Amino acid sequence: MFRNLLILTLLLAPSVLYAQNGLHKPTGNGPRPVSTPESNKNLFAREVDYKDLGSPLPDFIVKIGDGKIMTQKEAMYNGNLLLMIFNPTCGHCEDMTDLLEKNIALFSTSRLLMVATSVMEPYMADFKKHHHIADYPQIQVAIDSSKLIDKTFQYKMLPQINIYDKDRKLIKCFYGDTPIDSLKQYIQ
Repeated sequence: MFRNLLILTLLLAPSVLYAQNGLHKPTGNGPRPVSTPESNKNLFAREVDYKDLGSPLPDFIVKIGDGKIMTQKEAMYNGNLLLMIFNPTCGHCEDMTDLLEKNIALFSTSRLLMVATSVMEPYMADFKKHHHIADYPQIQVAIDSSKLIDKTFQYKMLPQINIYDKDRKLIKCFYGDTPIDSLKQYIQ
């Protein structure tokens, strides 16, 4: 009995070894795959979920109008970034924009980047004009052109405001109508 168990263990051991390393069992008389640190690196690689608190702001490119673009590099400065995912035809989004405009004096080093999907581009000119966005250098309104919304939007409610610290790590998310008192502690 012990002999049969030992033989079975020896026969199954290579299969278990290859399964744990993520390698396929070699066939034939060819060379066996070698497990190297480089090949094992992908076994433990995990794709970043940019929706998790503490995750970095993903690389992005957004159109801010008149053929101009903004990248993550331009979003690096010494202050918090409020990333507002919005729809320019959404009443809640317009109310939130009005609230932020009324409290623009709070934004000494923080900035607000408002991003909408590309299908909303026809509505952006009227939105910017109605809300006098050009009067506020602290606010940029943009069209997503790099799946920034797909990577960061929780699909709970509009508007969604993601707060990133000066190192561009996600520290807080707000959904829907958010009182200014809740936002004040994150605006610098």
